[in-house]
Amino acid sequence: MGFIEILNEFLSKEGNSLLIKGKPGAGKTTLALNLALNCLKNNRKVFYFSTRISPIKLVRHFPNFKEILYSQIVTVDSRLMALSTFLGSALTYIKEEKSLVIFDSWDSMVKEQEKRERLKAEKAICTAAEESKSNLIFISEEPESTTIDYLVDGIVNLHYNFYNGRLLRHAVINKLRGLRITNPIIYFTLSNGEFNEIKSFNLFNITKLSPINVELNGKSIKFFKEFDEVFLDGIKFGSCTLFEVSNKNEEYCLYYLLLPLIFELARRGKIILMGLSLDTPILLLKSMYSLIFPEEEIKRRIIFSYIEHFEDEINNIYLTKKEYSPSLFIHFLNKIPIKNESDFEKFLQLLRAIRERLDILFLITNNKEIYFKRILPYFDYGIKIFTKNENIFLYNKSFGSKIYGITWDKNLNILKLLCIE
Repeated sequence: MGFIEILNEFLSKEGNSLLIKGKPGAGKTTLALNLALNCLKNNRKVFYFSTRISPIKLVRHFPNFKEILYSQIVTVDSRLMALSTFLGSALTYIKEEKSLVIFDSWDSMVKEQEKRERLKAEKAICTAAEESKSNLIFISEEPESTTIDYLVDGIVNLHYNFYNGRLLRHAVINKLRGLRITNPIIYFTLSNGEFNEIKSFNLFNITKLSPINVELNGKSIKFFKEFDEVFLDGIKFGSCTLFEVSNKNEEYCLYYLLLPLIFELARRGKIILMGLSLDTPILLLKSMYSLIFPEEEIKRRIIFSYIEHFEDEINNIYLTKKEYSPSLFIHFLNKIPIKNESDFEKFLQLLRAIRERLDILFLITNNKEIYFKRILPYFDYGIKIFTKNENIFLYNKSFGSKIYGITWDKNLNILKLLCIE
């Protein structure tokens, strides 16, 4: 069950109240309107108290909800109301049985009140909602806990932060009384003015993978739409890509991301060369690829070798595997053994040799390597991989693309990327 579905279920329980907290621009109103939309679909009345902006501006700021704001939601302009007038109006609408009442924002109305008066008003509203079997949504920009936090049945905090100049949004479910919370943290976007969840996806629990449509058009490999955008319209033949990771988990996540591509290329008779660093466990990789390859096909199509044997293995493809077409894809793993200037020159020579012999090079390296910044200019693409709460993200450092969240499309049974603002 997704994040929105969980909140919809929570607000289907009679008398439940929800507090949505977050900084300005975090997506609080967008989330509230998404929840209101579900109530309208179930023939429930929705009342929206706006304490910050006029109803006209509300429609202008949220054009996706224009139709329901104009014709289905009763919007109350409460910007200039005294607390007593506001409270009387709110209680009138709350008494409409099984309605949804949204206060945006609650702190704008009660922040200047004494704590005793504020608590009295909050208790009156919550009690009235329980009696009429209605639901409440309080929107707040107060970061600290206040009296309302202890009265409501559910709390959701919306956050955003900038990651290397790019915006990353996530929500935290602090409590939902009566519901079991299995995944309290989710990532989301506000693309096109809508609340879109990046479904939580634990890459380490894959049980099966299906091949995706990989297009070989002579100049590039088309993977899937979002992935192609990261690579500027597909992975070009003759290109070299540097994947930057910070730890082993991110490295393993990348293995999974590339599984469908490796599968499709191997299915077409191509050879995949896996160059390993000494601390990369071969058994783990083989068990990973056994998810989609029979053991005999792994032996025929995938060559595993350690970095010091790397150049020899390139020659082996042409000397001992002549029955197959030349290797199209190479996955050169983990840390580059560069200790000094001489090693760096040797690496560049190896890179030039690889470009001449193989069509595509993928290399994964640790961003703590001393020569990382010097290496990057010699690659066509520099892709940053990072993880947060079992969610995986990437972006192209070469041209400053937006962050893409890696998710699993259960309907299509494929890995997908979802663009984040």
